[in-house]
Amino acid sequence: MARWIVIAAAASLLGACGSFDGMGPVDPPREVLGVSAPQTGPGDAPGTEAVQILQWKVSQICTHGYIDPHEAVEPAADDKQLVDWQFRCAPYRIWMRELAEGMLP
Repeated sequence: MARWIVIAAAASLLGACGSFDGMGPVDPPREVLGVSAPQTGPGDAPGTEAVQILQWKVSQICTHGYIDPHEAVEPAADDKQLVDWQFRCAPYRIWMRELAEGMLP
């Protein structure tokens, strides 16, 4: 009996180390995110205020920065425009050295 408990405990520990995203083939994980802000600049160029709003929104979503921003100016209601960003969050990296430095006095 004890042998089976040891085997089950080892299997559960090994399973906990695996990479499981919880998504099936029907529902893939979202890789590209999007944010938008009202157009503040003239014409098709986004204004500095709109870019600052978008950068703040992205910083609230991606804690380690972002990559591949795709910018577009889209039409909105009442003859206004929206600045739309499609982006990917930078991947997380955990280094043992960083963890060890945080534990040192």
